[in-house]
Amino acid sequence: MISPYLRFQGGNLYYGASENGQAWILNQGTGERKYTSHIDFKDSYVIPPNVIVSLTGIDGDNKANSRINVVATNVTEAGFDIEYKTWADTKITSLWSSWTALGE
Repeated sequence: MISPYLRFQGGNLYYGASENGQAWILNQGTGERKYTSHIDFKDSYVIPPNVIVSLTGIDGDNKANSRINVVATNVTEAGFDIEYKTWADTKITSLWSSWTALGE
């Protein structure tokens, strides 16, 4: 049975070197690199919701494989962190993603 109190919220995100300046390190160096951003829900939940994130676009260097992982971390009633991670010699200039939260 589905709860009558379930609510959905969601959004689309864009991050990249030109918008996020020196904080954006996914286009530099080698090895594991991360970029994390905090998302606040428009309306808080009673308990932490389930959050689904997906990658919808990527602008990467054509000289190496594109390796990217996107996850929701630190989910609370008020928001969550979205974390983008790459590794090895991958260079990512920008990323597009979307998220959906479902909870009470």
